[in-house]
Amino acid sequence: MIDAGLETLAAHRCPDCGDNRFWRGPSGGRSTNIECKPCGARFNVATHHGTLIMAQRIKYNGLWPDRGDWWLEER
Repeated sequence: MIDAGLETLAAHRCPDCGDNRFWRGPSGGRSTNIECKPCGARFNVATHHGTLIMAQRIKYNGLWPDRGDWWLEER
């Protein structure tokens, strides 16, 4: 389920600023937390074979310990 207003994440674009650069945050299973590098908006996303199957907005709660990797998915 993709929350309303977050459909642009399927095209790897931030729904807030339109940029396509994301930091990768904590992850588990198919789910990954991502943060838009320019605007700081955060989302929890899940993909299956490169297709976005779930997206929801999450709150900022400090720096992620593994911040620094780009969000790179199968394209």
